[in-house]
Amino acid sequence: MINDTQKLTHAEFEVLTQLANKDVKPTYLLKNSLPKNLKSQFNKTLDNLDANNYLKIHQNHIRITSKGLEVLEQYKVKRAVILAAGKGERMRPETHATPKPMVKVHDKRIIETQIDALHQAGISDITIVRGYLGHIFDELLLKYSNLKFIDNPDWDNKGAIVSTHLAIDLLANAYLTEGDIYIKNPNVIRPYEYRSLYCGIPGEVAEDWHFYTD
Repeated sequence: MINDTQKLTHAEFEVLTQLANKDVKPTYLLKNSLPKNLKSQFNKTLDNLDANNYLKIHQNHIRITSKGLEVLEQYKVKRAVILAAGKGERMRPETHATPKPMVKVHDKRIIETQIDALHQAGISDITIVRGYLGHIFDELLLKYSNLKFIDNPDWDNKGAIVSTHLAIDLLANAYLTEGDIYIKNPNVIRPYEYRSLYCGIPGEVAEDWHFYTD
């Protein structure tokens, strides 16, 4: 059981996550793999993790311990929700008879690039919120029998905010992503995340739908 004293800082989490993906790593490579805003905390972070026996350092190489893997489990991504209810008008005529996430790029449906990346990260609890031509998503079950669906009856006039609300009970320890994102590098989806994650790019508030985050 993980208690409050075993909660990790963001820097500690990122270090252990990097080590979990590759058991042994040189110190300098580990530091360079961290986000820029966390690099200044690197030495203090290593000291804290070493003191708690979450990692071991030997001849400038670092490995995660079984205790480190155990504490990391509290950050394991449990599920993913894919928002795929929209009409995709900007991709017409491709979307006249096919939902945008089901359009093929290089002989692979856009949404399949996400599903495959999630599976590679060990995430099999995947829910798709569908709307426009929703029945076509059933074709995915031939390849991915684990998929679940939520139908958004208001897809045509209330958009992705309603789709998100329909899946609100699934958003803890989860990835939330839009179904029309083509994932070229599956490693952007990780088995562990410090918090629930919306797969998108932060920007200025626009007239289109958007999230406020704290």
